[in-house]
Amino acid sequence: MRRALSAVVGTALLVGMLPGLVSAARVSKFTDHFVFVSCAARVSGDVVQLFAEKGAAFADASFGIWKPPADPLFDDPTYAGSTETAGDVGLTETATGATVALTLPATDQDGNDLGLATLTASLTKSGAPFQDPPPPKGNHHSATVVIHQPLAGNGTFTAVGTTYNLPCTGEILDITVSENSPTSFVFSGTGVSIDCFWETGDSIATFSAFQDATGFFMDAYLLAPGVEAFSIGQWTGSMNASSVTASINLTNGFLGDPMSASASATFALVGDPVTSIIIRQNVRQKITEQALAPTGSLAFSTGESFTIDTDHCSARTFVSRVIVSAPKGPKTGPAPANDAPDGAIALKLGGIVNAQTTATVLDAEVPITTCPEGVQDDLGHTLWYTFTGNGNPVTVDTSGSNFDTVVAVYTRDGETFNEVGCEDDVAFQPIGASFQAILTVDTAPNVTYYVQAGGFLQFFSDDSEKGRLRLSIK
Repeated sequence: MRRALSAVVGTALLVGMLPGLVSAARVSKFTDHFVFVSCAARVSGDVVQLFAEKGAAFADASFGIWKPPADPLFDDPTYAGSTETAGDVGLTETATGATVALTLPATDQDGNDLGLATLTASLTKSGAPFQDPPPPKGNHHSATVVIHQPLAGNGTFTAVGTTYNLPCTGEILDITVSENSPTSFVFSGTGVSIDCFWETGDSIATFSAFQDATGFFMDAYLLAPGVEAFSIGQWTGSMNASSVTASINLTNGFLGDPMSASASATFALVGDPVTSIIIRQNVRQKITEQALAPTGSLAFSTGESFTIDTDHCSARTFVSRVIVSAPKGPKTGPAPANDAPDGAIALKLGGIVNAQTTATVLDAEVPITTCPEGVQDDLGHTLWYTFTGNGNPVTVDTSGSNFDTVVAVYTRDGETFNEVGCEDDVAFQPIGASFQAILTVDTAPNVTYYVQAGGFLQFFSDDSEKGRLRLSIK
């Protein structure tokens, strides 16, 4: 499943905020309360950056010091240290803010012990607390409340024989989630999004904006000589199907120097609306998208500016409906015989097979290398089949499967598999995609081809899609 489909993002975040979605039949509640602090500055040529966070069930802190000529944008820190020991991460709330008392081990780039580093800091509440917009209501009857209390202050950091006075920022964060319909979730929403990327000479820049029922989001980034500017989570602007305007507060890398970016663009409709269906083992999402052609510009306070157009940006409107239900289907049992390539089942051209991948091992036996998204595409819970080439193109099609599929075709020489082709999704034009894989490869007469078909393995995930696989070869 490609990640360019912006409509998926808001829904994924929304569903991800609902712990225990299908785990219980009674009201469940999740709470977290923690303090986060970050301190950074350039002091006498040294760049110093550290952060610490502590909650009810976790605590961690780390620091880095870059001494000239080390560059914090490209080089490892000259000195560094970290800890996950709660007793070393002293973050204490007060009536007016928070106090900090950290103790961290310090090492050089070779891992040599340099003693202990310490930070003491005092932060006060900066402005009034604010609450994230709640997610839209659906049949799930969930309530999610996220409250931020910004903090600001100063700290004294001592490491490797040097003391630094640093500005510090942070926040006290409270999250409360409750829900009482854990076996299903239904959500419908509309929105608009734009994603842009530029690479010119020594500069890379990005801009994105997203508006749907869950809220409004904007972001900008600039990497240029001496500058790495990224958003601090503060912006103003507006967005609809006709235009977008944005003013975004940024910071320059580790130093905390304030910067800003502004964007303005109008949208024109392109082509006709296109409907895509995303099917996973317990999620069904229908998205109707309309491509937009943006015209405008993005400008940074450093003087760099970039043209917002169809060459650098993808924009769309969308209507999305998501149904999430409790997983159903066969229980995990013995692994099927064709869970590995040596057990591949031979299929004739024109053949169709239906099989369950639930009991297969997670890891793919042969990694994929030629799928369109590269490192972002991977597969797991795979089954293996073979067919004999006839000298003509052959199509392997997973349409009709009840999960997001990925398929690859190989030739085999002993224990070596040579990837002939791989496909995750089928892109529509000018927008949208099918999340079932359809792959056509050229074949040679009387050559045996191996097919590995499985589920999409999400980046940073510990599992892949699985379920009923429908595979045709023709």
